Amino acid sequence: MIQRINILNQIGRFTELQFDAGEQGNFAKLNVINAKNATGKSTLCDVLRSMTTGQAAYLLGRKRLNATTNPEIVVALAGGPPTQTVRFQNDTWQNLEATPNVQVFDERFVADNVLVGHHINVDQRRNLYGFVIGAQGIALRQAVDMAEAALARSTQTINSSRGALQRLIPEGRTIETFKPLPVVEEVDHEIQKAANALERAAHIRTANPFHNPQMTRDQLKQLEDDFWAADNLRFKSRGNQDIHAFR
Repeated sequence: MIQRINILNQIGRFTELQFDAGEQGNFAKLNVINAKNATGKSTLCDVLRSMTTGQAAYLLGRKRLNATTNPEIVVALAGGPPTQTVRFQNDTWQNLEATPNVQVFDERFVADNVLVGHHINVDQRRNLYGFVIGAQGIALRQAVDMAEAALARSTQTINSSRGALQRLIPEGRTIETFKPLPVVEEVDHEIQKAANALERAAHIRTANPFHNPQMTRDQLKQLEDDFWAADNLRFKSRGNQDIHAFR
């Protein structure tokens, strides 16, 4: 148990605080510190927090700017005799193994351990502020946030890939209606056959001007349709392969 603070120099609002000998200023089981704002209450919290954790940064951040000496703290602990002390000197704590476990619940604790934020925004209203207490809860909440961010990136990648794939699909079709189309084997060979037939028909028409022009047009139209149909099959076949790879 902390008995009292014997020395508190050059920290925050305290320039040189020293108690006289005797029991004056000793802490009791229950203590109430009442003071105006900016008079050192938060500084006392950081003194106790630094003593418990051993982290000097809590105190070095409160070192007085015009100080001519280094910060010094001496805390007396009850439970003797003899009375043990814990000392902060030369930017480090000494005899910390004797320090009792002190828990400080203040604004810094809220900032470090309670995930709520200082401003109420739309997301907080939607998520009921996402109130989480404790280091483990904070870690879990951060893991959820990281997973949600990864999910958002994956969704963006999928949407971008779908857009790129959709541009390869014939007009009037979607990825969903294109995927079930069967793969046409040797589609290049089928297209080449249609192209050869179209070329022969065009040659016949040129070589025989007395050939029935109506029949020639019909035949050419049919051959042309067959050619583009075969080409479309090749397009579908390759598109299906792209889609299977995409899936």
